[in-house]
Amino acid sequence: MSTLTCFGSSYYYKEYLIASGDVADAIVNVRTELLTRNNPAWTEPSGGLFKSPVDAAGRFCDVLLTRIDQQTLEMRVRNQLGATVCTRRWQAGTSPWYLRVFSGQFHLHLEAWSAGGYAHLSAGLFDQSPDAQGAHPLYVYGGGLLSNVNANDGYSNVSRCFMADYNGGYADRVAAYMTGSNSNMCLYHMNGAKIYRPVEMYAYVSSTTMRIAGRKYQYVLCTADLWYGTQIQVPIDNVSGTFMVTCLPTAFGARCAIRIA
Repeated sequence: MSTLTCFGSSYYYKEYLIASGDVADAIVNVRTELLTRNNPAWTEPSGGLFKSPVDAAGRFCDVLLTRIDQQTLEMRVRNQLGATVCTRRWQAGTSPWYLRVFSGQFHLHLEAWSAGGYAHLSAGLFDQSPDAQGAHPLYVYGGGLLSNVNANDGYSNVSRCFMADYNGGYADRVAAYMTGSNSNMCLYHMNGAKIYRPVEMYAYVSSTTMRIAGRKYQYVLCTADLWYGTQIQVPIDNVSGTFMVTCLPTAFGARCAIRIA
């Protein structure tokens, strides 16, 4: 049995202490992760603009990281056509705080952990298998805790992300394993053991019609009783992958975890 394509990409994880509390130092650390540790490496066409590796189908995205002030980091995400998918922010809290960088050739997820709470920014591509990669142009997503005016609008949680599709912005896009009365019912076996599922996402192919667009690389859905930062072992064919639960806000009784080992 072969590994699902969404678990076959590169993945890296690193935690940094931002002793200064300044997001400028976080950008320096993200640069190190993307340009030095990642293989294949991202590139930096201009200062703070990071472009993901281009795959065999010509797919990529780019993210622009901008220091707004000491605590505020902004991420602009664009798709392969140069269209802006979203512009989101976080406010990291008082120093010192921790930066967590989850990265790979097809995903980038950043988290700020401080005494005051948690914040996140993310971007990436969807695995479009079993269709060919590049079979449709709706494969770039982005998100983040705050809007570009620092409002916590609830637009970026486990279920929601932004895409440059026919909806023109954010939407509930995750395939939710539940019924109206049984939240996350399909994330448990009969004996109560947890089930971990790939994060399958929808996109609008018209103003009213949604269809499966693909899966997030190196993400799984898990139950919401697993707290942020929890490490879980997930069987992937004949190996066990280690995933860490992210600080994405809960939706439909589920959280997300990203592979770190």
